[in-house]
Amino acid sequence: MQWWEENKRQTARIALAIAMVVGVDIVARLILRLAMPDSQDDIIPGLIVDACIATTIGVWAFFRARRALVSTVAGEGFFVIAISMLLIAFIGPWVSGDGFGAPIGVMAGRCAVAALVLAVGGALGILTAVAFGIDPLSKAYHAHVERTRQRPRRR
Repeated sequence: MQWWEENKRQTARIALAIAMVVGVDIVARLILRLAMPDSQDDIIPGLIVDACIATTIGVWAFFRARRALVSTVAGEGFFVIAISMLLIAFIGPWVSGDGFGAPIGVMAGRCAVAALVLAVGGALGILTAVAFGIDPLSKAYHAHVERTRQRPRRR
């Protein structure tokens, strides 16, 4: 019970991120299923859903990187990606109307695609925060530069 007391805020953040990613995936699949019921093409709806979940985890990583170190965000993102990947691979096809029964190779492919999409989205979110200079290390570096510019040089 002690571990939970020490890490419940971090666990809650990870669980919230997983719920956001899986929720966006399910909602996007349902909207596409209702919008294109007779579509035989799987590529375009798949790309749309992948773009939605990549954007979701990217936004999460961007806002999380504003408060925490990049290594912490990457570590939390690993757990978010691992659990979300499995949930998306198993629940997603059922929401899309394909059912639960799929060969192991197809499930492995779905897991790989979901992991790749989520990893790219998370990396883009973190890199965007670093590029804008709003992560804690960039803020500390900019504050250090400003302090050294304001001090007179000693001779």
